[in-house]
Amino acid sequence: MKPVRGSSRPSNMKMQKKPGEKSSAPQEPRKETVRQKPSQKKKGGTSSNKSKSNGQEKWVPLTRLSIIGLKSIVDQSILKTLGLNRREKEETNKHLNILKTRLVGACAELRVPPLTRGDFETERIASQLQEEGRRSLNGKKTLSRLESDLDNLLVALEEMEEEKKPLEKSCSSLKGQLEEDKAVEMLQMAERCVLHIRAPPTHKYTTTLQAQLSSTVPGGEGEGMARRLGDILLTSAPLQDARLLLANAGQFTDGLLSTGPSGSDSVDLPQT
Repeated sequence: MKPVRGSSRPSNMKMQKKPGEKSSAPQEPRKETVRQKPSQKKKGGTSSNKSKSNGQEKWVPLTRLSIIGLKSIVDQSILKTLGLNRREKEETNKHLNILKTRLVGACAELRVPPLTRGDFETERIASQLQEEGRRSLNGKKTLSRLESDLDNLLVALEEMEEEKKPLEKSCSSLKGQLEEDKAVEMLQMAERCVLHIRAPPTHKYTTTLQAQLSSTVPGGEGEGMARRLGDILLTSAPLQDARLLLANAGQFTDGLLSTGPSGSDSVDLPQT
């Protein structure tokens, strides 16, 4: 006999479920064993211990020279970047300067291992290399400028050489013309200085002056009279002037013959 529904007797048969029907009876949760993880240490304590183990408590901030070197490197990078951009250079420059300020400020707060003697030596060598590089760059700029000036000077010299050739031709032609004019002038002066003397008579005297005087003066007085006439002629003033004129003319002629065409243009005559 089946039990009446609603009695407190449990049923010995399980209720069959229809497909797709959910069970309305609550299910008891499974008891799972929860493994407790070991408690983790604080992060700060771990990093502190790690830093102590690595000796980071002895680290010091970056030196001023390192910050200056970093700033110089960033400035060079900014200049190179601005050279690549053709537009909006002003805004790019402002943005890069802001980034540079942040980077340098962050690096200034960093702590690094203290520099040893070798590090100081390396830093000194690096600064020297940087200074030498800057000097080398300035030297290259100066050298390029000097090479440009030298090229300009060579071009100017070539132009001067080209201008010199026609000037030399003009000078040579003027010199030849001057020599020709001087030669013509010397010839004209020589022609002006020629002494024109009357040619001697062509007829021959049959009798001498002494014979003529002897024939005109009777007796033996001819010789004495001739001597007296000679003395008179020698002592007369016109005859002395004539003799002085002839002497001066001879000296003038000798001077012309001795000097030739290359001599002075004028010959001073002696005063009478």
